[in-house]
Amino acid sequence: MRLYKFYSARWAREALDRKRLKISTLSDINDPFEFGALSASTKEERAALNRSRCGLMKNKGIVSFSDSWKSPLLWSHYADNHAGIALGFDVAPDLLTKITYPKDKPKLSDFLRENGELDPTVGTLAASVKANEWAYEREHRLILGISDPKDRVSGLHFVEFGDKIKLKEIIFGANYQSLNDQLWTDELVGQGVIFTTARMAFGSFEIVKQKQKSSCKIL
Repeated sequence: MRLYKFYSARWAREALDRKRLKISTLSDINDPFEFGALSASTKEERAALNRSRCGLMKNKGIVSFSDSWKSPLLWSHYADNHAGIALGFDVAPDLLTKITYPKDKPKLSDFLRENGELDPTVGTLAASVKANEWAYEREHRLILGISDPKDRVSGLHFVEFGDKIKLKEIIFGANYQSLNDQLWTDELVGQGVIFTTARMAFGSFEIVKQKQKSSCKIL
C-alpha cells in the first residue's frame, strides 16, 4: 500500500541517509487522547482505561503515515509549511492499522466485563480511534515492539527500510528551496524512486503534482 511520511528537508535527509524511520512512543506523540479515546463515565472506568492505555503501549511505539499527500494541512503541519518533503513508501498491508475518526467517543462500558476488567478487544479499538478533527490525516500506522538498545546518539527507536517498508517516491513541497543543496543520488535513495515537485492546485484547495519536469534531482 502506498503511504506517505512528511518531513522538513533536514529530517527527510536524515531518514534517507540512515534508511530508517523514527518510532514514536506514547510520551512524544502529539495527540493526548491517543490510545485512550473512549468515553469513561465513572472513576472505575477511567482507572481501567488508564491501565489498558499504559499496558497497550508498554514496550511499543508507532510510525504514522497518510494514504494521501494532497492535503495542504499535512504539508503545513508536518513538512515545514510546504518547504519540506514527503516520502512515499510501499508498506505491507498486513502490518498496518487504519485509523477511524468518529464524531463521538466509543463507550468504554461496552467493553467492561462483570469483574471490572476490560475485554481484550478494547485494545484494538483504542489503537485505531482518533477524534474527528484528525480525519484530514487519513492515517495508517505501524504498531511496533521496541526494546533496548536505543540509538546510541539520539536515544530514540527506529525501524529500518526493508522489503515491507520500501521507498518509492520523493515529493518536494511547493515552497521547497533547493539553493546550495546536495544532489540526490541512486546510492542515497535507491533505484526506481520517483521524484515529484508539488504545487497548489489552480481550481481547488489541494496539493497536486507539478507537471513540468526538472532535469536534476536535488535536495
